[in-house]
Amino acid sequence: MPNDDKKLDKELYRYMREKYREWNLAEQRDRYLTAHERTPEKSWQEYQSLWAFCMKLSYQPSERQEKQIMADWARYYERVQLFEAWRRQRGQTA
Repeated sequence: MPNDDKKLDKELYRYMREKYREWNLAEQRDRYLTAHERTPEKSWQEYQSLWAFCMKLSYQPSERQEKQIMADWARYYERVQLFEAWRRQRGQTA
């Protein structure tokens, strides 16, 4: 039995998409019209702010997960070294 509460309101969705498209076009126009006002320093500062914001939102593994990741990389590197030694011993190239 479908739940009517979870149905998507198609008209509202279309309206939202249209408003988003209009907003996006206005943003593009504004960026185009003010491009000559933007300095490289200002662009760099905005990039740094965006990066800092994304880092705050990004997933931070726990200490146990970090240890496991490092152990996995160490095991992988050890296996690559063993394979390379095996390959050199037999005079084969990859």
